[in-house]
Amino acid sequence: MSVAVVLRASVTLLDAVSQAHLVERSVASCTHCLRKNTYMAEIPASHHDLVENTQVITLATVGLDGFPQVTAVGFLLEDGTIKLSLNTARQKMKNLQRHPEATLFFIDPANPYRTLEIRARSVVEPDTDYAFADRLGAKYGGTDLRAMDRAGGQRMVVSFDPVKVNTFG
Repeated sequence: MSVAVVLRASVTLLDAVSQAHLVERSVASCTHCLRKNTYMAEIPASHHDLVENTQVITLATVGLDGFPQVTAVGFLLEDGTIKLSLNTARQKMKNLQRHPEATLFFIDPANPYRTLEIRARSVVEPDTDYAFADRLGAKYGGTDLRAMDRAGGQRMVVSFDPVKVNTFG
């Protein structure tokens, strides 16, 4: 048996084991999965201003059908981490709970050919007292995010750990 066949069989076996592990445990709650293949990426200084000054960004998640679901969202930058406030009744939150990988996309309003793409893993935590939601709402003129909640949903803080950063312009 050639080395290539042995390596291919080993990779296939590892893929099968990984898939079985992912089925057994939710990726969002599995610290082993989150640590495995984690490559923290940094935003280059040339594009820091987009994170600091942009008001609305594009969030892309993976829908149940495997297609991207793209939404414009408000965000806060706290302690160097990009955070959103989402309600569990919303599709984007359901997508992130099922598949924590997402993309955040920033466009420079002065030059639409200058962009920042952050591919990241999301970390979801409850915001039961609306403390984060209120801080986010204050950024947008005192908006009360409670008014946007759907019945039966819970407000969550979604933080993003960058895995890959792409810039243009």
